[in-house]
Amino acid sequence: MIRFFNAFILFPLLEKKAKREILPKYRELKRFEKLTFAEQLEIQKRELHRILLSAKAHSLYYQDLFKQSSFDPDLVLKDIRHLEKLPLLTKDIVREQTARIKQPHAKHARKTGGSTGQSVFFYYDNEGLDWTSAINLLAYDMAHNFTYRNDCHISSEIGNVPTKGKAKFLDWLKLFSQNRKRLMITSFSDGDLKRAFDSLVEIKPFLLQGHPSSGYAIADYIRRHELKGPRYVSVFEPSGETLTPKMVQVMEENLGCKVVNRYGNAEFGVIAHSRWEDNYTKLKIFNRAFYVEPVEQGGLVVTGFTNPAMPLIRYDTGDV
Repeated sequence: MIRFFNAFILFPLLEKKAKREILPKYRELKRFEKLTFAEQLEIQKRELHRILLSAKAHSLYYQDLFKQSSFDPDLVLKDIRHLEKLPLLTKDIVREQTARIKQPHAKHARKTGGSTGQSVFFYYDNEGLDWTSAINLLAYDMAHNFTYRNDCHISSEIGNVPTKGKAKFLDWLKLFSQNRKRLMITSFSDGDLKRAFDSLVEIKPFLLQGHPSSGYAIADYIRRHELKGPRYVSVFEPSGETLTPKMVQVMEENLGCKVVNRYGNAEFGVIAHSRWEDNYTKLKIFNRAFYVEPVEQGGLVVTGFTNPAMPLIRYDTGDV
């Protein structure tokens, strides 16, 4: 009963008190997924047009870029591929032009991990963060990790976990309202892995989220110590690293779980996620929030609709 109270009463109350609007955006995302492809495409065109007009009105960088490229945002309403007349936006350009791209009220910073080059800061406003949270909720739905179920996040960032006073209470309240717990792991030694495994058994989460290397290490600990038995978790969801077939096999066999997959970054949040019923290699793009340019091979180029405070138009992610 507590889990249902948290999901359907406490979380909405906290959302309202914090003046956030996550659940309405989550419902909009779910409504979009029920539409036909043609209807979705029309909404994509409309949202793309809206973000282009906003960039033209408020961003000095895009004002100059549109003028130099003789770019007319209205044409994307006829053909979305008109967008391709603009040059690509790269991390180097963002690093040099941040002050001319973002608006002053974009206060929430997110830093890239540096796996595809030097780290860069990207910024969100409150609306942009609400959209990323709403997308996370829909991603959990696709993994059958509905809000009333327990989940657990593997963390090694001990220094970032509040330990005193109001910050500690607010951290606990946030986790509690989301039916979430934190599983700490600081190394892959057998001692630390045993503590992590014992905590996992005690928590009994439906979904375990974390770096695939950490999930794999726990699963391999179970294999090596012949602890394979009941299903320890139902779903493993990766973050921050790329899954490999070996990791998936070892985790599914020893944790007794279904492995799902997702793709995201600091620039946009979660962009795509696999469905429960599909293989983990097949990911669905959240087309209500992003336009990912279709390519058979090569780099991923993404335009986001939901963070007008720092619009990223034809952004080259550096990923394949």
